[in-house]
Amino acid sequence: MSSFFPTRRSFTLSMLAGSTLTGGLALSQGARAAAATSPDTPENRALLQRVEAYLNALRSVKADFVEVYCNETSRGTAWIQRPGRMRLDYKPPNALLVTSNHGILLLEDRATRQRWNVPMSSTYLGLLLPDEIRLSGGEITVSRVVQEAQQVHITLHRTSSSPDEGSMTLTLDTEPLALRQWVVTDKEHCPQQVSLFNLESGVQIDPHLFDVADPNTLENHPSGG
Repeated sequence: MSSFFPTRRSFTLSMLAGSTLTGGLALSQGARAAAATSPDTPENRALLQRVEAYLNALRSVKADFVEVYCNETSRGTAWIQRPGRMRLDYKPPNALLVTSNHGILLLEDRATRQRWNVPMSSTYLGLLLPDEIRLSGGEITVSRVVQEAQQVHITLHRTSSSPDEGSMTLTLDTEPLALRQWVVTDKEHCPQQVSLFNLESGVQIDPHLFDVADPNTLENHPSGG
């Protein structure tokens, strides 16, 4: 990513933009010890079908989140309204607000009142927001599955790209299924780990939470720049 961006904004953009990511896997200690298996085994195909059905049932979500990047920890609240809408509202001292709507991901530094945007289609978060999520035969390809006693870690990448060009790892509890974390890593930065807590699904969300300003009035940041 371009070096003129301040540190917090730079790592946020680089973590979100899928075209500049280089594959990496940041997992729990237990998952690192567990053996990764091919997604094409009968057991894993059945598991991925369950996960796909679960993710598609998450139409509206509210959750608290903790984001860890290198030695920095940030907290906030996340709202998701599929298809296409997301809001990550960071708590002070982090002044960042991330909003997705109408195919645009808007990043706003509320301390400086500066705003930047990237196409949602260029981000890994965009893979979680379509009307229908498909873990095989579509935009997403699963490259590995790591199962623990009570969790599964699923590493995926864009079908149009090589796994070496970028990946994202989802962590879910298995009984019952529940999304707990996503991790994105690139070759130049520490992993960005976002863990979810107090997740509520099927909630009523004020649509104005996802309002995004006219992108023509904002500074564009091309993914891969």
